[in-house]
Amino acid sequence: MAGCAAKQDGPPGELAFADVDLGGPDDPSPERIGQCPGRRVAAEHGAAREGARLAGAGLWGQRRGQCDTQREEAASVHRTNSTPGTSASGGRIRMMLAHYHGQLSNASEIGKNLGVVHTTVARYLDILTGTLMVRALPPWLENIGKRQIKTPRIFFRDTGILHRLIDTPTMAQLAVHPRLGASWGGFAVEHIIRALGVQDEEAFFWGIHNLAELDLLVFGKGGRLGFEVKYTDTPRATRPQHAAIDTLGLESITLVAPGDADCPLADRVRVLGLSRIPAAGLEPSALNRRP
Repeated sequence: MAGCAAKQDGPPGELAFADVDLGGPDDPSPERIGQCPGRRVAAEHGAAREGARLAGAGLWGQRRGQCDTQREEAASVHRTNSTPGTSASGGRIRMMLAHYHGQLSNASEIGKNLGVVHTTVARYLDILTGTLMVRALPPWLENIGKRQIKTPRIFFRDTGILHRLIDTPTMAQLAVHPRLGASWGGFAVEHIIRALGVQDEEAFFWGIHNLAELDLLVFGKGGRLGFEVKYTDTPRATRPQHAAIDTLGLESITLVAPGDADCPLADRVRVLGLSRIPAAGLEPSALNRRP
C-alpha cells in the first residue's frame, strides 16, 4: 500500500503512540466507572520519547490520581453488589473474563473451566456490565437470510484493569503477550465510541459466521458508521470488508490503526490513524467519505 502506512515513532514492529484526548480532569461528566478521562503520558516503549502520549487506559496511557480513585470506586461497587459466598468465584471469573477480552461471551465455557454453573458467570457478568467495568457489545442483526453472530462481545472498558488481570505491568510484557492485539482493539473501540458521542444502545458489532465481520457499527450523526480496528502498521483491504459494506449498505468502512494515517486504502475502504479520530470532525462525511 504505497503512501498509506500508519506513521510510527520507531522502526516497524515497535509500539506506536499517538496524541489523542478523551477529555480532561475538568470534564463535567466523567460518569463512567472504570474509565479515566483526561490525557495520560504513554508508558515505556524502549527509550522514553518526549511527547509520545496516548489518552486511554493502562499501558496505552499511564494512569494518574483520578483514575486510581475511579478504580477504587469500581471495586467498592463490585463488593457491594457481589452475591454472598461468591467473592472467590467472582475473582476467578474476572481473571477468566480478562482472557476473553474482545471475544464472544461464552458463560458455559467459562463456567465449565472454573467449575461453576453458567448462571453464576452470567450473573457476575451482568454485575460487571452494570457497573461499567465491562462492555458487552451487542451484535447487530441485519434483515438478511444468512447466519449472523448473535452473541455479545465483551471488553474491559478500562484496559488498565485488563492489564492488571492478565499480569502485564510493563509495556515490554504486553508487547509479547498473546492478548496484545485484543488489548489495543478494545481500547480503540472504547475511544471511538466516546469520541463519536454515541450512546451504548447505538453501538454494535456485526458478523456472519465464517464470512464477514465488522468490529464496530454505530448509529447516529445521520447514518451508519462502520469500523474495523487492527493493531498493525500495514493495514490492508480484504474481501470480508467489502462483504460488510454491501450487506449493511454502508458507503464505506474506516479501518482504524495505530498512528496518524488518513488516506484511501481501496475502493470504499479508508485507513485512519486512531489519533485522527478527534481531529476528523466526527461526522459521517469526514469519517466515511468515499476515497
